[in-house]
Amino acid sequence: MIRATQNIPAEETMLQDKKVRIRTEECIQCGNCYGGLPDVFGSDDDGTAFVHNPKGALDDEIQQSLENCSASCIEWAESPKKP
Repeated sequence: MIRATQNIPAEETMLQDKKVRIRTEECIQCGNCYGGLPDVFGSDDDGTAFVHNPKGALDDEIQQSLENCSASCIEWAESPKKP
């Protein structure tokens, strides 16, 4: 059996995908994030943190890094995700 589907605009069918990001210009190189979650965060030669694997840990673990960031420069970013 074939069902008729309703035409829903693409923007209404988009889901939000939560991703972690770091405002690197605000990073103070404390190492809390990459020391605590090396599967998610890394650092460059200067010690500035960056996200190298946003799916490397559970959201709760990443949230803990957000809360422990000395510079408060780690945040969640919502990005569109197609179903």
